[in-house]
Amino acid sequence: MPWSQYQEDINSTVILEDQSWDQDDIPYNEHLEFDDWVTYYEPHLSNMWETLTTYMEVSRTRDGIMPYVDFWDFCRFCYTTSDKISVPVL
Repeated sequence: MPWSQYQEDINSTVILEDQSWDQDDIPYNEHLEFDDWVTYYEPHLSNMWETLTTYMEVSRTRDGIMPYVDFWDFCRFCYTTSDKISVPVL
């Protein structure tokens, strides 16, 4: 895949708009359990995961770096290394 196609794929990532709740439903700075945290940040987590996996496919590094990691492992890593709180995101 040419570099320009890679950049085009990254820039065309679609954010899911079909959410059953709004971020405004959760107060700012509230501690969130894992499932709620993933739901709260889902569009951003999906975008980061898609970008990461696309990069690993293009650079052929997936087998050497994270051969057994899936989206949920990625979310668990992000959650464990986060503050586990709700922060308004643009």
